[in-house]
Amino acid sequence: MLVVTDSISIPAAELHFQFSRSSGPGGQNVNKVNSKALLYWHPQATNGISESMLQRFLSKFANRLNAEGDFFVSSDRFRDRAMNQDDCCHKLRTFLLEVLHEPKVRKKKAPSYSAKKRRKENKRIRGQTKTSRQRVTRYD
Repeated sequence: MLVVTDSISIPAAELHFQFSRSSGPGGQNVNKVNSKALLYWHPQATNGISESMLQRFLSKFANRLNAEGDFFVSSDRFRDRAMNQDDCCHKLRTFLLEVLHEPKVRKKKAPSYSAKKRRKENKRIRGQTKTSRQRVTRYD
C-alpha cells in the first residue's frame, strides 16, 4: 500500500510493475539483470483519492498517461530492482502531493493608496530627470 497522507492511500493491488534492462553504469551486470522499474497505475479506477484531486491530477500530468489511461513512472537510478521500485512509488507519492490542495484563486484588487502615491512620485521624479536633460533656451 502506498500511503500519501493519513487520509489518502493507494492499495498495492492497483500498482503494476514491469522490469526491463537498465541503461547506464553497472558493467556486465547491466546486460543480465532487469533492474529498471516501470510503475503503471490506473488513476480513474482508484477509490483512494477524491474526484476533485483526480481531475487536478489528470489535467496536470496528462503527458504521463498512455493510450489506455494508465499513469506511468520509471526509475533506473539504482542498480537494485527493489530500490528502483521504491523510487517509482516515491515519485508517484510526490506527484500526488503536488495536486493534494486546490490552488488558491488570485483575487483582483485595486492598488492601495500608498502604491498610487509611490507611482505618481516616481513619475514626477522621472519627468524632472527628463526635463533637466533638455536644451536650455534663452529668452531676451
